[in-house]
Amino acid sequence: MITILPIPFRRQRKPPKVVAPAPPPPPPPGPVLSAVDLDAEELQMSLEFADFEIELDSFDPATITLNDPNTGAMYQAASAEVISGFIVGIVLTNTGASSGTQTLLNVAPASGIVDAATALAWVGCANLVLPFP
Repeated sequence: MITILPIPFRRQRKPPKVVAPAPPPPPPPGPVLSAVDLDAEELQMSLEFADFEIELDSFDPATITLNDPNTGAMYQAASAEVISGFIVGIVLTNTGASSGTQTLLNVAPASGIVDAATALAWVGCANLVLPFP
């Protein structure tokens, strides 16, 4: 007698799951502000950046304003220069009367302050209370 053996059921293989690629790493940050030194009597201010040498080739002074109720004046940047690789010296000019009770620094992202090595722009600051830090 011939015995017929049942054929075992074979599952079909599923196609491998497609894994979404990992997102690209974030771009390296631009310059990071570490300190601001204001000398309102001399109408000068210095911005110190951590670990980034600064370049000012496309600096726009109209993007930097300072509200100083201590002197009663509002200031705008007139010019800037790199004092050392990490420090930017800014000359201020009086543009009118101040408002409020806090000394506030505003720098637009289009200020032209960039990292010299990568050309990444500083994002600026809005209503940064001085003294900082």
